[in-house]
Amino acid sequence: MLAPPVVGGLTPPARCSKSNYIPQKMNISHFFIDRPIFACVISLVILLAGAVATPIEKQVNGVDKMLYISTSCTSDGSVKITVTFEVGTDPDMATVLVQNRVNVASAKLPEDCAII
Repeated sequence: MLAPPVVGGLTPPARCSKSNYIPQKMNISHFFIDRPIFACVISLVILLAGAVATPIEKQVNGVDKMLYISTSCTSDGSVKITVTFEVGTDPDMATVLVQNRVNVASAKLPEDCAII
């Protein structure tokens, strides 16, 4: 029995015959085309995370002495928004200012969302 041929550093899986094995580079578009359910789930997570983060970001943006805002979303649907302030800003006052703006934005969020 002959060893399977090595093409471009790749060895064909055992179940493939030598005649129908064509090595391919992983292409992100093909990954999602080959997995339409996974692509739909990822799209929904991104859509829902954006629906939650955007109203809060818009409202919080511009708080006194704010330097920048960063947002991260996780695959379980949670969103973490971090607001960075100038050095010397009173942390208690900054917390109150941000919390007031988050409370205003909470009226614009989808019903299933909880602010923790």
